[in-house]
Amino acid sequence: MKKNAVVPKKIKGTILAFLLWSVFMAPLHAEENNADVAVIVSSQIRPYVMALEGLRSKFQQPLTIYYLNSNPELIRHKLSQERYDLLIAVGPEASVLAWSTLNPGDKKIALMVLDQQKLLADPEPCGVDLRIPIRDQIKLIKERLGDRRKIGILYNPVENREWVEQAQKQGSDFGVSVVPLPVYKRHEITKVLSSAYQNIDTLLFIPDSTVISKALLSHLVKDALLHGIAVVGYNHFFMEIGAVLAFNIDYEKVGVLGAEHT
Repeated sequence: MKKNAVVPKKIKGTILAFLLWSVFMAPLHAEENNADVAVIVSSQIRPYVMALEGLRSKFQQPLTIYYLNSNPELIRHKLSQERYDLLIAVGPEASVLAWSTLNPGDKKIALMVLDQQKLLADPEPCGVDLRIPIRDQIKLIKERLGDRRKIGILYNPVENREWVEQAQKQGSDFGVSVVPLPVYKRHEITKVLSSAYQNIDTLLFIPDSTVISKALLSHLVKDALLHGIAVVGYNHFFMEIGAVLAFNIDYEKVGVLGAEHT
């Protein structure tokens, strides 16, 4: 176990809720003008359903709902035939469909998506981006866990290189050292992390397709804690498996924000 490493007990169980309103508001006030609004939902998983409920709570008129996973080709065909005043996409698959199917001038909003600009190849997308700014994350980690942190971040460079490079720059502003822990394959993770324990005191998990398995995350969190490393996650699951801090998104509020800014 790492010597002189103490996980602060006072912050155990803390959950921080963040919402980032991204880029621009759509010019149409759909909820006021009784506009014809359609919603494409990537699937019926709980976060998307909660965001949909948040949307519904703010609209007076009924919404036309399409679940993309039920029949993607049929939904694509319907969207090409129907005209809506506003199209709201919930989830990345639905957002990609909305941006690829509609004309550039059509009014559309993307919700429940990470890194909208990159995913949609749109420099000015409208919607709620789930990616919490790294500056805010580092600032709050420092406030909650103490000064002069050495934060390790496991990530696949193909997916998150730019984000981690930005984390290094932002960390220096706060006197925090960000230690990149690149992994290209899942089997590399345990070895890379074990070698890094002597150089870090905090392990920050970020959304990354290589580091996503629940079983793997449970093992990594427990192992880090055994080495005296404070673990910070990006949703409530991390609190359940032992993380001392997590950034937890209020998915229903994401839908509310999306509706309020249409």
